[in-house]
Amino acid sequence: KALHRRLKPLFPALGRMVLIVIDLDDTLICSTYITNEVLGNISSDSSLMYHPQQYVLNAIKPVEESAINVLLKALQSGVVVVVSNAKLGWISYCLDTFFPNLRDIIIQKKIRLVSARELYEAQFPDNPLHWYDTYSLVSYSMRYITILVYYTMYKL
Repeated sequence: KALHRRLKPLFPALGRMVLIVIDLDDTLICSTYITNEVLGNISSDSSLMYHPQQYVLNAIKPVEESAINVLLKALQSGVVVVVSNAKLGWISYCLDTFFPNLRDIIIQKKIRLVSARELYEAQFPDNPLHWYDTYSLVSYSMRYITILVYYTMYKL
């Protein structure tokens, strides 16, 4: 809230809206935890992929609640886009299987989900970090002041 109050007066003077680009994997959701705890155990039980054990769902429930709060707060300050270097199939799988309430908020609030990988992998095949940065800069630099949010929030 304090950041919003400090930055808000700057935007009308610059004639641009605020764009908040939020990284999905290991920022908004705990994808490494999901990979290690769920996908790492698939060899012993393939049903875990779509029906994870209850302890996993219990562990990530607070993550989902925090992610929803982050998105709702961000929407109060500007246009929100969630970007991932993962493919859209992984994004859909994670949201559908582990974060259905977050998925519903994203749909309800019409938050754009983007796979920077699918947009820029062919152009920059050996530089995954460049996919994300290129999307943020190319897509919105002229119309928006962009705030990039990518930081690992979770240690489970």
